[in-house]
Amino acid sequence: MVPRSSIEKLPEDVRRWLERALTENGFSGYVELSEEYAGQVICFPKDYRYKIAQSDLDIYNSFNGRNWGELGRRYNRTENALRKIVKRVQDRIIKEKQPDMFI
Repeated sequence: MVPRSSIEKLPEDVRRWLERALTENGFSGYVELSEEYAGQVICFPKDYRYKIAQSDLDIYNSFNGRNWGELGRRYNRTENALRKIVKRVQDRIIKEKQPDMFI
């Protein structure tokens, strides 16, 4: 089995998911998991800009320009938090579609 110190380097939510999945399956999935990813280095980025959460995309796709209150009630977020999410998703979309002119 993987040394405990290596598992502790995983992000907390990934570690909990892995431990729960292995425990629920009686560690039967460990062999398949190790065969699938053996010898690979898997990197989990820490920076939020590398990943847009599905909930952020749902909020962005539901946003019509003036429904802050409705979205706040639906997703249990403040208007300020929703504005940050919409801005972050917009910035990410622009970054992916528009090349950097200063490279």
